[in-house]
Amino acid sequence: MIKKKRYALILTVFLAALMLASVSFAYAEDEKTAAEEPIREVHKVAVDKGTYCFFVTHNVVLTPEEISAVTDDEALTALILGQAGLYMKEYNCKLDSHKAIKLDSWDKGRLFLSEEDITAIRVADPEEGSPVKLYMDLWIETEPATDEVPAVTWSTFKKTSPRLIFIAVATEEDAKTPEDICEAPAVKPPKQKKEKIPSVKNVPEPEEILPEYRTINMADRSGKPVEDTLQDGTPVTLEWIEPSKRASDKEGTSFIDHIPGRYFGLAAIIAALTALIIILIKRRKEDED
Repeated sequence: MIKKKRYALILTVFLAALMLASVSFAYAEDEKTAAEEPIREVHKVAVDKGTYCFFVTHNVVLTPEEISAVTDDEALTALILGQAGLYMKEYNCKLDSHKAIKLDSWDKGRLFLSEEDITAIRVADPEEGSPVKLYMDLWIETEPATDEVPAVTWSTFKKTSPRLIFIAVATEEDAKTPEDICEAPAVKPPKQKKEKIPSVKNVPEPEEILPEYRTINMADRSGKPVEDTLQDGTPVTLEWIEPSKRASDKEGTSFIDHIPGRYFGLAAIIAALTALIIILIKRRKEDED
Protein backbone atom coordinates (compact mmCIF):
# COMPACT_ATOMS: atom_id res chain seq x y z
CA MET A 1 0.00 0.00 0.00
CA ILE A 2 2.83 2.35 0.93
CA LYS A 3 4.61 1.56 -2.34
CA LYS A 4 1.48 2.34 -4.33
CA LYS A 5 1.12 5.75 -2.63
CA ARG A 6 4.81 6.43 -3.28
CA TYR A 7 4.44 5.59 -6.97
CA ALA A 8 1.33 7.79 -7.22
CA LEU A 9 3.19 10.71 -5.59
CA ILE A 10 6.16 10.31 -7.94
CA LEU A 11 3.82 10.17 -10.93
CA THR A 12 1.99 13.33 -9.80
CA VAL A 13 5.25 15.25 -9.36
CA PHE A 14 6.45 14.05 -12.78
CA LEU A 15 3.22 15.18 -14.50
CA ALA A 16 3.37 18.58 -12.76
CA ALA A 17 6.98 19.06 -13.86
CA LEU A 18 6.03 18.07 -17.40
CA MET A 19 3.16 20.55 -17.50
CA LEU A 20 5.39 23.32 -16.12
CA ALA A 21 8.01 22.59 -18.78
CA SER A 22 5.32 22.67 -21.47
CA VAL A 23 4.04 26.04 -20.29
CA SER A 24 7.57 27.46 -20.19
CA PHE A 25 8.32 26.13 -23.65
CA ALA A 26 5.09 27.60 -25.04
CA TYR A 27 5.86 30.99 -23.46
CA ALA A 28 9.35 30.95 -24.94
CA GLU A 29 7.91 30.07 -28.34
CA ASP A 30 5.41 32.93 -28.06
CA GLU A 31 8.24 35.38 -27.32
CA LYS A 32 10.25 34.00 -30.22
CA THR A 33 7.28 34.29 -32.57
CA ALA A 34 6.64 37.88 -31.45
CA ALA A 35 10.26 38.73 -32.17
CA GLU A 36 10.18 37.10 -35.57
CA GLU A 37 6.94 38.80 -36.64
CA PRO A 38 7.40 42.55 -36.19
CA ILE A 39 4.67 45.04 -37.04
CA ARG A 40 7.12 47.34 -38.89
CA GLU A 41 10.64 46.93 -40.21
CA VAL A 42 13.26 48.81 -42.17
CA HIS A 43 15.96 46.99 -44.13
CA LYS A 44 19.43 47.88 -45.44
CA VAL A 45 20.14 50.66 -42.95
CA ALA A 46 23.75 51.76 -43.26
CA VAL A 47 25.47 52.22 -39.90
CA ASP A 48 29.12 53.16 -40.18
CA LYS A 49 30.76 50.25 -42.07
CA GLY A 50 27.89 47.79 -41.52
CA THR A 51 24.33 47.30 -42.77
CA TYR A 52 21.45 46.40 -40.43
CA CYS A 53 17.71 45.75 -40.32
CA PHE A 54 15.56 47.38 -37.62
CA PHE A 55 12.32 45.88 -36.24
CA VAL A 56 9.60 46.93 -33.77
CA THR A 57 6.99 44.61 -32.32
CA HIS A 58 4.62 47.10 -30.61
CA ASN A 59 3.08 50.51 -30.98
CA VAL A 60 3.87 52.86 -28.08
CA VAL A 61 1.09 54.44 -26.01
CA LEU A 62 2.04 57.08 -23.42
CA THR A 63 0.09 59.60 -21.39
CA PRO A 64 1.23 63.21 -20.91
CA GLU A 65 1.81 62.41 -17.23
CA GLU A 66 4.19 59.56 -18.07
CA ILE A 67 6.07 61.74 -20.53
CA SER A 68 6.44 64.70 -18.17
CA ALA A 69 7.74 62.37 -15.44
CA VAL A 70 10.82 61.59 -17.59
CA THR A 71 12.72 64.86 -17.86
CA ASP A 72 15.81 63.50 -19.61
CA ASP A 73 15.48 63.10 -23.39
CA GLU A 74 17.73 60.03 -23.54
CA ALA A 75 15.73 58.35 -20.77
CA LEU A 76 12.49 59.14 -22.64
CA THR A 77 13.98 57.66 -25.82
CA ALA A 78 14.98 54.50 -23.92
CA LEU A 79 11.44 54.21 -22.52
CA ILE A 80 9.91 54.55 -26.02
CA LEU A 81 12.29 52.08 -27.68
CA GLY A 82 11.78 49.58 -24.86
CA GLN A 83 7.98 49.69 -25.22
CA ALA A 84 8.32 49.44 -29.01
CA GLY A 85 10.25 46.16 -28.65
CA LEU A 86 13.06 47.41 -30.88
CA TYR A 87 15.68 44.90 -32.01
CA MET A 88 18.18 44.70 -34.87
CA LYS A 89 19.78 42.13 -37.14
CA GLU A 90 22.75 42.24 -39.43
CA TYR A 91 21.86 42.31 -43.12
CA ASN A 92 20.88 39.91 -44.71
CA CYS A 93 18.45 39.45 -41.80
CA LYS A 94 16.94 36.31 -43.36
CA LEU A 95 20.11 34.33 -42.70
CA ASP A 96 19.78 32.06 -39.68
CA SER A 97 23.32 32.94 -38.61
CA HIS A 98 22.29 36.58 -38.06
CA LYS A 99 20.64 36.57 -34.66
CA ALA A 100 18.50 39.32 -33.16
CA ILE A 101 20.44 42.08 -31.38
CA LYS A 102 18.58 43.44 -28.35
CA LEU A 103 18.82 46.99 -27.07
CA ASP A 104 21.13 46.11 -24.19
CA SER A 105 23.47 44.33 -26.62
CA TRP A 106 23.62 47.07 -29.27
CA ASP A 107 27.10 48.67 -29.41
CA LYS A 108 27.19 50.17 -32.91
CA GLY A 109 26.23 53.70 -31.85
CA ARG A 110 23.90 55.80 -29.74
CA LEU A 111 20.19 55.45 -30.58
CA PHE A 112 18.15 58.64 -30.32
CA LEU A 113 15.13 60.55 -31.66
CA SER A 114 15.43 63.93 -33.34
CA GLU A 115 14.87 67.11 -31.35
CA GLU A 116 11.76 67.85 -33.44
CA ASP A 117 10.22 64.45 -32.57
CA ILE A 118 11.05 64.79 -28.87
CA THR A 119 9.46 68.25 -28.85
CA ALA A 120 6.33 66.93 -30.63
CA ILE A 121 5.99 64.19 -28.00
CA ARG A 122 6.36 66.59 -25.06
CA VAL A 123 3.94 69.24 -26.34
CA ALA A 124 1.26 66.73 -27.43
CA ASP A 125 -2.09 67.62 -25.83
CA PRO A 126 -4.56 64.78 -26.46
CA GLU A 127 -8.29 64.95 -25.84
CA GLU A 128 -10.65 62.25 -24.73
CA GLY A 129 -11.21 59.94 -27.69
CA SER A 130 -8.64 61.78 -29.82
CA PRO A 131 -5.02 60.78 -29.10
CA VAL A 132 -2.09 62.49 -30.80
CA LYS A 133 -0.52 59.99 -33.19
CA LEU A 134 3.09 60.41 -34.27
CA TYR A 135 5.35 58.51 -36.66
CA MET A 136 9.11 59.01 -36.43
CA ASP A 137 12.45 57.65 -37.61
CA LEU A 138 15.27 56.37 -35.45
CA TRP A 139 18.73 57.97 -35.55
CA ILE A 140 22.11 56.39 -34.81
CA GLU A 141 25.19 58.40 -33.81
CA THR A 142 28.39 56.43 -34.36
CA GLU A 143 30.86 59.19 -33.45
CA PRO A 144 29.98 61.98 -31.02
CA ALA A 145 30.60 65.53 -32.09
CA THR A 146 33.69 67.41 -30.99
CA ASP A 147 35.00 70.92 -31.53
CA GLU A 148 36.93 69.71 -34.58
CA VAL A 149 34.81 66.83 -35.95
CA PRO A 150 31.01 66.97 -36.43
CA ALA A 151 28.83 64.08 -35.27
CA VAL A 152 28.42 61.15 -37.68
CA THR A 153 24.75 60.09 -37.78
CA TRP A 154 22.69 57.55 -39.67
CA SER A 155 18.90 57.13 -39.96
CA THR A 156 16.24 54.47 -40.59
CA PHE A 157 14.54 56.83 -43.04
CA LYS A 158 13.50 55.14 -46.30
CA LYS A 159 11.34 56.53 -49.07
CA THR A 160 9.72 53.14 -49.65
CA SER A 161 9.07 52.25 -45.97
CA PRO A 162 6.85 53.77 -43.26
CA ARG A 163 8.54 55.44 -40.33
CA LEU A 164 9.70 52.86 -37.83
CA ILE A 165 8.40 54.22 -34.50
CA PHE A 166 4.72 54.95 -33.81
CA ILE A 167 3.68 56.78 -30.63
CA ALA A 168 0.15 57.60 -29.48
CA VAL A 169 -0.02 60.23 -26.75
CA ALA A 170 -3.40 59.58 -25.14
CA THR A 171 -5.40 60.43 -22.03
CA GLU A 172 -5.40 58.01 -19.13
CA GLU A 173 -8.83 56.64 -20.07
CA ASP A 174 -7.88 56.11 -23.72
CA ALA A 175 -4.57 54.52 -22.74
CA LYS A 176 -6.49 51.80 -20.89
CA THR A 177 -7.94 50.54 -24.18
CA PRO A 178 -5.27 51.36 -26.76
CA GLU A 179 -6.54 48.79 -29.24
CA ASP A 180 -9.64 50.90 -29.82
CA ILE A 181 -8.32 54.36 -30.71
CA CYS A 182 -4.55 54.33 -30.24
CA GLU A 183 -3.63 51.91 -33.02
CA ALA A 184 -1.41 53.07 -35.84
CA PRO A 185 -3.40 54.11 -38.91
CA ALA A 186 -2.91 52.07 -42.03
CA VAL A 187 -0.19 53.43 -44.24
CA LYS A 188 -1.75 54.33 -47.57
CA PRO A 189 0.24 53.56 -50.70
CA PRO A 190 1.21 56.58 -52.81
CA LYS A 191 -1.47 57.69 -55.21
CA GLN A 192 -0.85 56.78 -58.79
CA LYS A 193 -1.13 59.58 -61.30
CA LYS A 194 -4.07 58.96 -63.58
CA GLU A 195 -3.64 59.69 -67.22
CA LYS A 196 -5.99 62.40 -68.46
CA ILE A 197 -8.33 61.10 -71.13
CA PRO A 198 -9.02 63.76 -73.77
CA SER A 199 -12.63 64.85 -74.06
CA VAL A 200 -14.45 63.99 -77.27
CA LYS A 201 -17.43 66.27 -76.74
CA ASN A 202 -16.08 69.19 -78.80
CA VAL A 203 -14.41 67.18 -81.56
CA PRO A 204 -16.06 68.27 -84.88
CA GLU A 205 -17.54 65.51 -86.95
CA PRO A 206 -16.13 65.20 -90.51
CA GLU A 207 -18.42 66.51 -93.26
CA GLU A 208 -19.78 63.86 -95.59
CA ILE A 209 -18.39 64.21 -99.14
CA LEU A 210 -20.25 62.60 -102.02
CA PRO A 211 -18.15 60.36 -104.28
CA GLU A 212 -18.58 62.63 -107.31
CA TYR A 213 -17.07 65.51 -105.36
CA ARG A 214 -14.07 63.63 -104.00
CA THR A 215 -10.66 64.45 -105.46
CA ILE A 216 -7.99 61.75 -105.45
CA ASN A 217 -4.52 62.77 -106.58
CA MET A 218 -2.65 59.83 -108.08
CA ALA A 219 0.53 59.38 -110.10
CA ASP A 220 1.04 57.01 -113.00
CA ARG A 221 3.88 54.49 -113.21
CA SER A 222 6.26 57.04 -114.70
CA GLY A 223 5.77 59.22 -111.70
CA LYS A 224 4.10 62.01 -113.66
CA PRO A 225 0.84 63.41 -112.34
CA VAL A 226 -2.32 62.13 -113.93
CA GLU A 227 -4.07 64.55 -116.24
CA ASP A 228 -6.84 66.53 -114.68
CA THR A 229 -10.31 65.09 -114.94
CA LEU A 230 -12.93 66.69 -117.16
CA GLN A 231 -14.37 69.89 -115.82
CA ASP A 232 -17.85 71.25 -116.35
CA GLY A 233 -18.24 72.64 -119.93
CA THR A 234 -15.43 70.60 -121.54
CA PRO A 235 -16.60 69.37 -125.03
CA VAL A 236 -16.64 65.58 -125.50
CA THR A 237 -16.78 63.57 -128.76
CA LEU A 238 -18.16 60.03 -128.66
CA GLU A 239 -17.56 57.30 -131.28
CA TRP A 240 -19.53 54.01 -131.40
CA ILE A 241 -17.53 50.91 -132.28
CA GLU A 242 -19.59 47.85 -133.31
CA PRO A 243 -18.45 44.85 -131.33
CA SER A 244 -17.18 41.92 -133.41
CA LYS A 245 -19.29 38.71 -133.42
CA ARG A 246 -16.67 36.38 -135.01
CA ALA A 247 -13.12 35.63 -134.14
CA SER A 248 -12.14 36.13 -137.83
CA ASP A 249 -13.27 39.74 -137.62
CA LYS A 250 -10.40 40.41 -135.27
CA GLU A 251 -7.84 38.90 -137.74
CA GLY A 252 -9.03 40.62 -141.01
CA THR A 253 -10.38 39.03 -144.32
CA SER A 254 -9.67 35.29 -144.84
CA PHE A 255 -9.48 33.11 -148.06
CA ILE A 256 -13.03 31.77 -147.67
CA ASP A 257 -14.38 35.31 -147.68
CA HIS A 258 -13.26 35.70 -151.38
CA ILE A 259 -15.26 32.65 -152.60
CA PRO A 260 -18.89 33.32 -153.54
CA GLY A 261 -21.15 31.36 -151.30
CA ARG A 262 -18.23 30.73 -148.95
CA TYR A 263 -18.23 27.06 -147.94
CA PHE A 264 -21.01 26.01 -150.38
CA GLY A 265 -19.14 27.64 -153.28
CA LEU A 266 -15.94 25.90 -152.23
CA ALA A 267 -17.73 22.53 -152.24
CA ALA A 268 -19.08 23.18 -155.78
CA ILE A 269 -15.60 24.09 -157.04
CA ILE A 270 -14.13 20.92 -155.58
CA ALA A 271 -16.91 18.80 -157.16
CA ALA A 272 -16.35 20.43 -160.56
CA LEU A 273 -12.60 19.86 -160.41
CA THR A 274 -13.15 16.23 -159.45
CA ALA A 275 -15.50 15.68 -162.44
CA LEU A 276 -13.00 17.36 -164.76
CA ILE A 277 -10.19 15.10 -163.57
CA ILE A 278 -12.33 12.00 -164.18
CA ILE A 279 -13.19 13.12 -167.74
CA LEU A 280 -9.54 13.80 -168.53
CA ILE A 281 -8.51 10.39 -167.29
CA LYS A 282 -11.18 8.67 -169.44
CA ARG A 283 -10.12 10.56 -172.60
CA ARG A 284 -6.49 9.73 -172.09
CA LYS A 285 -7.35 6.04 -171.69
CA GLU A 286 -9.40 6.10 -174.88
CA ASP A 287 -6.53 7.71 -176.79
CA GLU A 288 -4.13 4.98 -175.69
CA ASP A 289 -6.53 2.29 -176.92
